[in-house]
Amino acid sequence: MSLTLFTSFLVTKGRLRSFFIETDFSGGRKILQIQTEDLPQDYTQEYLKERTKAILDRRKEKADPMVTVNKISGIVIDEPLLTAAVLGISVEGSMKLAEQLAWSLMLDVRKRLTSYDDFKPSDFENIDFLVIAGGYDDAKSTRLDRMIGDIAANLSTIQNRPTIIFAGSERSRECAVRDLSHYAKNNDVIIRENVMDQETPSSSGHTLLDNSITQIEPAKSDIILKIPEILPKITELCCNSRRSRALSFIFNDDYSLISTVERGDIEPVFRNYAISKSIGSITEEHFESAYNGLFTKRQTIFDEGESLRRVLPIVRKNVQSNFFPDKIIGISLTEGVDFKKFISILTKIVHNQPTVEFIFDDTGFLTAAASICMRDTNSYIDLFSDSSELQSGWLITPVGKFEHGKPALTLEIVGVEKKEDLTLKWGEIEYISVGRHSVVEVYTEDKVFLDDEKTAETFHSKDAGKVLVFDLRNKN
Repeated sequence: MSLTLFTSFLVTKGRLRSFFIETDFSGGRKILQIQTEDLPQDYTQEYLKERTKAILDRRKEKADPMVTVNKISGIVIDEPLLTAAVLGISVEGSMKLAEQLAWSLMLDVRKRLTSYDDFKPSDFENIDFLVIAGGYDDAKSTRLDRMIGDIAANLSTIQNRPTIIFAGSERSRECAVRDLSHYAKNNDVIIRENVMDQETPSSSGHTLLDNSITQIEPAKSDIILKIPEILPKITELCCNSRRSRALSFIFNDDYSLISTVERGDIEPVFRNYAISKSIGSITEEHFESAYNGLFTKRQTIFDEGESLRRVLPIVRKNVQSNFFPDKIIGISLTEGVDFKKFISILTKIVHNQPTVEFIFDDTGFLTAAASICMRDTNSYIDLFSDSSELQSGWLITPVGKFEHGKPALTLEIVGVEKKEDLTLKWGEIEYISVGRHSVVEVYTEDKVFLDDEKTAETFHSKDAGKVLVFDLRNKN
């Protein structure tokens, strides 16, 4: 069978996008078609199944069953995240830990409270999860115990029962279970360690898996896949060598998803996060802070107060662990994030790394393509990098002596049709588009360096055009 039809459906923002990819392996021909239709405001799963079936039936009519293999998959990203209130003893201590834990459980953090706040019943209304952290394991935390009592008093006056996750000190767990269980969903307080473990997959909390991201789950349907399974798969497929790291984003209108994978000697290690609100509706500084916070290892949280620290020999530890990805994949399902916006995000969060390879998709096509290829025995991503909807290349951030307007880099671009020499100066972001089968030689000026203090680097565009982005602002 020489002809394969990939058909994928992506539902987001009340729109049904259909992606048709036709590949003729015998002739090396590849065709991509995308069509979009608006869905009714209150569309149902039955309506969605009927529309996708109708599209598939029309597509099958044009296919020759004797020479065609048709592969189908789909994704729904219309459902909102479940909400959370995070509570800790102090803003800079355990509240941040609780916030990181909520993000790792794919929760939308709506409320941030500390033991210094006056709680009100309205703080806990219409909240799906309460995440509580604070104290330390070797001593009783009276402040945390008082906060637990205040939480219980306010929960007693509201009707809805949230899921309660307690990640505070061991000595306060008995108090949390005793005082909060009656007001928790299913009368159960979920216990988590009060250390954010960065070395194991965040998806290890299987008890919460059914509460993550997508609440639409049609029975016995092969068309809809769950979001937590999609994004890590894309990240893994783009991280295809040992000792490499990949990072993926999905930017939606209401939230941003982040997935990382580190491929070691045995099994890849995944971490999945959700940051409430999209990058289009929050400042890049807030997004940068959230991203960096996810990769900060905290050995434990000490925030009982200065008077207690003067009595006990407590050592405060806050170790920053920088995450340096080899490849970053950006998928935008919102008008708030286009290619230039994505690049501005990268320059915020990877400015300590001289070079990173990126892939950006502003139609959701990469998401759909990845879900298609996951159906194969040997999973792969066909990036269709010759498509105008996809931007790929390298972000290069040289380091060295910054002098605004002074030459920093020299480029020699050898393409299929012409050769070009360029000089780039300190102070701006430069976007250099190169065609397919081009070779770009980058040479640094005096006291300017690239990876591992290199003074030269070579980039190959291979069989598709690339964009080289040079961030020469030297913000560090």
